[in-house]
Formats: sequence, structure tokens, C-alpha cells
Amino acid sequence: MNGSCPKAVESAALADYERQIKPYRDAFGARASIATLTSGVAVPDDLLHLFMVHYSAFGISMTRPVEEWIRRAGVKCQKIGLSSLGKALVKHARHEAGHHRLMIADLWTLADAWNDSHQAKIDPITLSRCNLPSSVIRYQKLHERVIGGEAPYTQIALEYEIEALSVRYGPALLAAAGGKEGSSFLKEHIAIDGGHTKFNRTQISRLLVANPEFLEPLVAIGAEALELYGAFIDDCVSATMAFGDGATPANLKFKLMQPPGDRAPYPPEWLMSVRSLRSQILFDGGTRPAFGPNGSDYGDTDSRDRYCHHLILQENNVPIGTARLGLIKSEQVPSLTDGSFGHRNVSKYLHAAGINRADCGEASRLVLHPDYRRGVNSRLLFAGLWALAAQLNLKALIAAVGTKNGQDRLFSIMGAEMIDAAGRINAPTYNDTLRLALFKIDTDHPPNHPELDHMREFVRRSFGQASIRTAA
Repeated sequence: MNGSCPKAVESAALADYERQIKPYRDAFGARASIATLTSGVAVPDDLLHLFMVHYSAFGISMTRPVEEWIRRAGVKCQKIGLSSLGKALVKHARHEAGHHRLMIADLWTLADAWNDSHQAKIDPITLSRCNLPSSVIRYQKLHERVIGGEAPYTQIALEYEIEALSVRYGPALLAAAGGKEGSSFLKEHIAIDGGHTKFNRTQISRLLVANPEFLEPLVAIGAEALELYGAFIDDCVSATMAFGDGATPANLKFKLMQPPGDRAPYPPEWLMSVRSLRSQILFDGGTRPAFGPNGSDYGDTDSRDRYCHHLILQENNVPIGTARLGLIKSEQVPSLTDGSFGHRNVSKYLHAAGINRADCGEASRLVLHPDYRRGVNSRLLFAGLWALAAQLNLKALIAAVGTKNGQDRLFSIMGAEMIDAAGRINAPTYNDTLRLALFKIDTDHPPNHPELDHMREFVRRSFGQASIRTAA
């Protein structure tokens, strides 16, 4: 099982698999959606553009878990005695790391290009996170069934059939798309999946030489993978044809604003709107009097605003959520965290965590209108702070977070550590009890949250704009 096999024997074993899987491959190619996209017949540019949008948006949820699926299948194979295949799968899994980010980048590129010239707008986050087609859910469940079942080795057939599709159909689809921007995932997989397909063939042939009784389960899973991926393409085509005004709401969008500093006029109009939102939410009907309306000062005239990046979530250009990030290396403006827990204590806890104060930022004034707290909006704001800190090459974020409304729990869910040694500080101004949160920024091992990938792409694009780039 673990040694090399004569090539002729391996070839014969693989030929049995190829012969039995062929009808299912033929059925995949005969699907109307596949034939239309790859036949060379011209497809209207707008329809092809929208297809690539939906292919990228829906495909993120099918691609993001691949590394972990393959790794888990490899571990399971080793546990049931398939040592060689298991080790090969675990090693191969690393080659799949981060491929979903290509789809995210493609989606944002395609959405931007569409929105520049069409009235019906596309919101990439909404499209990729809401109303996923049933084929995506079924595809995810197939992987989990394979890994959790008695035949985890069939993962290799699943990978073989799906990765081989890039080799068989990718070039024709890329040609139809004209090689335009927004095809990086497709280009990457056309380039690498030839090698992956060779790897998969080798593993299947060796597996069948040692275990000929595995042929039927391998073919069955390979066939099911082809059927589900075909259904996925069908669903992308259906979503393309159904697209129109209101199909993918784009009312909610993020903006990233650089620190206004000492430039006049101050405060800028966008900051007045942000302060008005903060005042409304923090005042909370009078429970925090310090944040009440105050004429033209908009209720929350915090001097730190001058030195902070602001992340703003808007609906129809009206702020409904916001957070800010400032550097704490400067003594020009005392940090909120220092004010609550003491400068010396905060520095001590950072040092104990291996963080230089100069490499640390402070998250503060994270608020979200109550009508928008369900769903992913709050996680997107948190993820945006992490992504912004990563873009600024910071090593950590600190924050004085409240406990009354569960803000500390949300920080913890997103990967922050609560520094319990700092204690819990009673803060009458906020009508709350505060905890010290430390959010380390490790770009090689980011928190495992889909929202983070989208916000990293948003922040990266925002820093490409001249105003943000200059501030950075």
C-alpha cells in the first residue's frame, strides 16, 4: 500500500476508474449551461460578466474550506490505515490555502466594473453571503459526508474530478471571458490544476492497486461531485438570468476615511455625520448623558477623531455604523484605554504579550444602529478594524470594551483575548463595565471568519486611493 507500484499495473487500475467515470463526465459536458459557456458561441458581454460575478460570489463558499477538507480527509485516512494517501493529502492540502481570496478579489473587481456602467448595482458582500444556492450547500455537505464516513479516501476522487474541470473547460471559459480583469481564480487554476490532476491520478491508481474494492466508492463520489458542480454552474446561470434591480441590494456600503488631522475645515462633513450617529446610539435615550445632543458639536466631540482612521457603514450614504482606529505610540492624544486602565498597566500587559507599544493601535467608538445589529454587520465592522490594522502593519489592537451589551463577547468571537489581569473597570460615562481586549494581528494566521476576507479586500482597495495612500 505504501510502496511504489509498477507503472503498467497502476495504469490498468486507473483505466478501470476512467472507464466507469466517463459517462458522468460526458453528462457534465452535455449540460446546457456548460455547453453554452464553452462551445465558442458568443455570449453577450453583460451576461458573461454577470455569470462570472455569480460564479465568483457563490464559489467563495465552495473554495474557502477546501484546504481544511483535504487536510481532515488526509488525517482520517491515516487513522484507518491508509498512511500513504493520508500523508499525501495532508501535504497537498497546503497547496489549496487562500485560493478563495482570488475569488474574492475577482468578485470585487467584477462588481466595480459592473457598477461603473450599470444602474442595477452589485454589492459583493451581500451577494456572496446571502441566499446561497442549494448546490453550494449540497457540495459542502458532500465533503463533510466523505470525511465523516467510512470511506474518507474517496476525497481523492472528488478532488480529481473537480480539479480536472479547470483543465478541460477552463481555457474555453477564459477565452469566452476575453481574459478580462476578474479572472484570476480561473487563470490560476488553469495553470496549476494540470499538476494537481496528475497528483490525483497517481494517488487513485496506487490506491486501487492496493485496494481494488475501492473502485466503486471512488466512482460513486466522483460522479456525485460532477453532478453537484454541474448544478452549481446551472445555479450561477439561473442567478445571472434573474439579475435585475433589487436582485442584489447595494444600499449598504463601507467607506474608509483617513485621519482628518489639522486640515481645515474641521470637522469635515463626513465626521459630523459620524458624530451625530455616535451621539444618537451612545446617548441611548439618556442613559449616557455625556453623549447627548449638543448643538453643532453633534454630541460626541472627541478630540481623538483628528488622529484616527474611520470605518463607516452607510445605507444610502447615511451612516448606520462606524468604528475608528488610532495609533497609541504618540503621546499627543491620550488613548481611551490608558484613561481606563492606566498607561503603565496597558504598557505592561502589551509587553507581557510580546507587543511593542509603537506597533499597536487602538480600536474605539465602535457603534451600530440597533436596526442593523442582526446578521453580519457587526462582524464586518470588527473585521474591518483587523484588516485596517494589518494594512497599517500593526501587530495588535487594544480596546476598552463594554460588557453590558456583549461587546466583549463579540471581540472574543472574532479572536481577541480578554486581559483578565487588568480587571473590570466601572465606567459611569459609558454606563458600563469595561474589560481590556488585546487583538493580535497575525496576517499569516488570520481569524477564520469569511467577513475578514472581504474586509481585507475592501481595505486593500481603499488604500489604493490617493487620499488613503497618502495618509498611510
